[in-house]
Amino acid sequence: MVIYGYQTYTLYSSIEIVKAEPTGFNIEGWPLPSAVTITYRIIVHNPTSYSLTIEKLYYEVYVEETYLTRGYKENIYIPPGDNPIDVDVKITTTDALNVIANIIRKGSKDIYWEIKGELTVPIKLFGILRITSIDVPYKVEGVYTVIPSEAWKERIEAHWERTEITLGEMAQATVIIYGPFRGYVTIQVKKDLALQPDEVVYDEDIGLVDVGCGEERVLYITFQPPEASSLTLRGYYIAVIVDGYEWVQEANYPPRLKVYKTYKTIPPYTSPSPSPPPPSGYLVVERAYWLVNGYPAFNTNYGDIVEAIVEIRAEAGAVSGVVTIIVKKDKRGLPDEKLLTESFYVNLASEQEATLSIEFIVTDKPSFFLRGYFIEIYLDGEKLYTMPSEYPPRLKLGS
Repeated sequence: MVIYGYQTYTLYSSIEIVKAEPTGFNIEGWPLPSAVTITYRIIVHNPTSYSLTIEKLYYEVYVEETYLTRGYKENIYIPPGDNPIDVDVKITTTDALNVIANIIRKGSKDIYWEIKGELTVPIKLFGILRITSIDVPYKVEGVYTVIPSEAWKERIEAHWERTEITLGEMAQATVIIYGPFRGYVTIQVKKDLALQPDEVVYDEDIGLVDVGCGEERVLYITFQPPEASSLTLRGYYIAVIVDGYEWVQEANYPPRLKVYKTYKTIPPYTSPSPSPPPPSGYLVVERAYWLVNGYPAFNTNYGDIVEAIVEIRAEAGAVSGVVTIIVKKDKRGLPDEKLLTESFYVNLASEQEATLSIEFIVTDKPSFFLRGYFIEIYLDGEKLYTMPSEYPPRLKLGS
């Protein structure tokens, strides 16, 4: 019996954990977690020819060499061979969560982990009578790559109170954060630039925002755009930064902010006594023409900088509204194609003139289907002018 017991003890002692790895890393409240559940899969090898029971599987979990939590799992049945055991480790203590939060805040996605402990296996005489138990220690470690959740972005909403303003006006934006949410928040306004990286022109650090389930936090900002929208500056958009991760407005206009150039004049009536408003007039297009690389021209080629110039005048009274200039491609046998659009707010007294311009870089090469370019002009959405179909005044592509 002593020999049998020794052989049994030796055999049981050879039980080992051959592999352990995280199979799940669920973070609640990303990017500042309120709870973290790590699922480990532990492979236990039973070298015997019969089934055993692990009385207790103890574990301690470390991340970045920092202790997080401990626990155990009881009465685990293991048949002969390799046996996968899933262990869910839920972390809710503040100190442990701060360890995870600091890793995330530093921008890390690779988390170094370690799990160690011991297995308690009862030794039974003839597989029936428990006579003692053995403790089998283990330790495994590795690296786990966390894929950040995008769910937090659905809890953020931001919009401009007005999506079109004129240069010199103040723009007001509202940011709403819905709970549950917890994170360090920064609100930015960025220039939406063409062909170059966008530029931050407003930055406000809000600090820690903690919003409970079913609640919301409303934040307001006021911002004065330094430039009007142009060929290179499409407009402005809101960005919300949460612990290094970014939410941005949809890349359309609206919801992004468009800023018009403005032409304002001194009112024609300067009498201190009340005066009747000036009569409403209409807008006349005096002239539309082209500058190519800074000089008047009727032809252009690939790589040229082209400026479309429009001279307008208020006739028979004051005129105010949004003037839109559109440059179109003149296609042969095909529908004409819009190349560039820019809008200006004008406020003209009767007989007052204004010159508007937009520019573009020619990226087309001469072809049978593309003759050149022409100009259309609108006032508050109604067409005022289409450049005559001849060349000139239309701008011919090629010599």
